[in-house]
Amino acid sequence: MSRLKGILATSVLFALVVLACSPSNNSLNQLVRTGTGFGKGFTINEMEIRPTDSPNEVEAWVLGVMHDTCTRIGGVNQNRRANVIDLDFSIRPIDTEGCEDDKIVEFIQIVVLNTDGLGDGMLFVRSGDVSGSIKLPLEN
Repeated sequence: MSRLKGILATSVLFALVVLACSPSNNSLNQLVRTGTGFGKGFTINEMEIRPTDSPNEVEAWVLGVMHDTCTRIGGVNQNRRANVIDLDFSIRPIDTEGCEDDKIVEFIQIVVLNTDGLGDGMLFVRSGDVSGSIKLPLEN
């Protein structure tokens, strides 16, 4: 867990720098499922589903690696069927000058999940071969 917190702190700081320096043109976003697209793509290694401090709100903490320094997570689409949410990530290029194709960059992406209308029972979240779950309703 401390590894996740360390990566989160570093990722948040890096994300703020990237957002401040990146162009606002998102027309290059491509919808991908775990690891394809321009550059070398990315891999999701771990997913943890957890409640937030807000009542009835659930987050997916997705931990993975980018396979180059040229891409970042651009957005996340949630496709929900009954009690299963599939997460599809889009990636976007960042400054392509100075990209390192042989450098691995860890990332963590926190996704607030759409649980509107879900009743009691298990909620399953997946992206590619990686998944997580949580029991609803959330314990107070």
